[in-house]
Amino acid sequence: MDLGTGSGILAIAVLKLGARSVKALEIDPEAARVALQKCRLNGVGQGVESINDSLSSLSPETFGLMVANLTLEEILPLLPAVVPHLVPSRGISFFSGILREEMGALRAALGTGGLLLTELELQSERVGLGAKR
Repeated sequence: MDLGTGSGILAIAVLKLGARSVKALEIDPEAARVALQKCRLNGVGQGVESINDSLSSLSPETFGLMVANLTLEEILPLLPAVVPHLVPSRGISFFSGILREEMGALRAALGTGGLLLTELELQSERVGLGAKR
């Protein structure tokens, strides 16, 4: 699952790295259309299901991997909906786009939301992190 797919770049990367399929979730209909078009241009269009909706409105399907390149303000409201969509004990979510100074707030939210921090990557002023259920 690519949460807030935007341009589709994470969906494309996941498919090119070997995933058989990815759901690209986007609330903006124009962004969802563009993301799907970019997936097709990159030769991975058959593996992408573009969904123009919110995570909380999806059926109770679970995913082994959920990726999101969003701001902290966009990630925090999503966290309660992320946990039920991760495969228990082995599902991983990877969040990027967070500012380094926001790491404490995100760590606290992960803990209260039922996610355990498993990976951390720092690049200049941005942070990427992996968390599992």
